[in-house]
Amino acid sequence: MGSCWAQQPKLMLSVFTD
Repeated sequence: MGSCWAQQPKLMLSVFTD
């Protein structure tokens, strides 16, 4: 899962902001 976030920083930010 960690690698997934590393490849999609924008998605991670979206989840964090949401």
